[in-house]
Amino acid sequence: MTAEPAILYVEDEIIIALDTAQTLEEMGFSNVVVAHTLDKARRLAAEQTFQIALLDINLGGGEISLDFGIELRERGTNVIFASGYNSDEMRLENPGCEFIEKPLTRKTIRDAVVRAESSPPVASA
Repeated sequence: MTAEPAILYVEDEIIIALDTAQTLEEMGFSNVVVAHTLDKARRLAAEQTFQIALLDINLGGGEISLDFGIELRERGTNVIFASGYNSDEMRLENPGCEFIEKPLTRKTIRDAVVRAESSPPVASA
């Protein structure tokens, strides 16, 4: 990991968000920004550049973060999607993005961050 990377964490379930944000801070991320809605995440991403985005795919109310994550990836952000779905199938459909399955653990997050940071950047069309 790079020194003091900014990470955008998007999770609609507040208890999970608090727990995972604490885990990220314990892992060395001193700048963890949490959003509970896609709208808030978009506003934050317009105001700040994030090195990493950890995005829950299903944000409740029918909100899905996949398109937002692809946009971030095209802007140079390392994107990790978190989901209860099968990550292998989603990885095939969305090359260049990392997928981890819930429940999240320190190890799965750490491994995904390492993979995301080592993947080549996506060129914008």
